[in-house]
Amino acid sequence: MNQKLQRQWHLLAYFFVAYVLISSSYRILKAVTIFDLAILKSFLLWPSLVLLCAIFLFSLWLYQKSGKEWKMYMQDKKFVRLFFFVGFGLAIVLAVITDYVI
Repeated sequence: MNQKLQRQWHLLAYFFVAYVLISSSYRILKAVTIFDLAILKSFLLWPSLVLLCAIFLFSLWLYQKSGKEWKMYMQDKKFVRLFFFVGFGLAIVLAVITDYVI
């Protein structure tokens, strides 16, 4: 896989980290209840959900763009497959459960 595609996949991983930081800070502040929940939702909940949607769309676009190179790279790197598919699925499920159900 060429360097440009690898950098774009790494950028996607950095978006995951940003999502985790934003959504976990929302959950921590929600548990402490120091702040008003309306303020928390407007500044921390909605940006994290928008970022999660952006991650999903970016990953779909990047997967289509990479094509055969990405499939070969994922066959070589089992951890990458585990991270992107299981990790992304868990991120979506946990975001929906913790932000809307609880």
